[in-house]
Amino acid sequence: MLYNGKHAAHPLLISIKGRILDVREGAEFYGPDGGAYKMMAGRDASRAFAMMSLKVEDAIPDVSGVPSEHLKILDDWCACTFTLRYRSYFWKSQTGGVHVNGAGTTS
Repeated sequence: MLYNGKHAAHPLLISIKGRILDVREGAEFYGPDGGAYKMMAGRDASRAFAMMSLKVEDAIPDVSGVPSEHLKILDDWCACTFTLRYRSYFWKSQTGGVHVNGAGTTS
């Protein structure tokens, strides 16, 4: 994983609901030497955020089977915590394409 904070040439990123966020300002939480959320770095951890889980096996984008009350938690994480705190660079579509929103590049 190139974007988990272990490679100086690449930013520290996480993804939630397909939105890729630069979380370098939260390195104490998401960085390789950081806190409990470091397992979410460099990947889409939507399921883990929805379930409020710190298990590596839950750090996946698939939220199928997640109860609706937990999907609300995921929406709150995405809309409030991440959107207000961290810069969003890309949006990864469900078809696998990456779209630049003007704040970064895909290379």
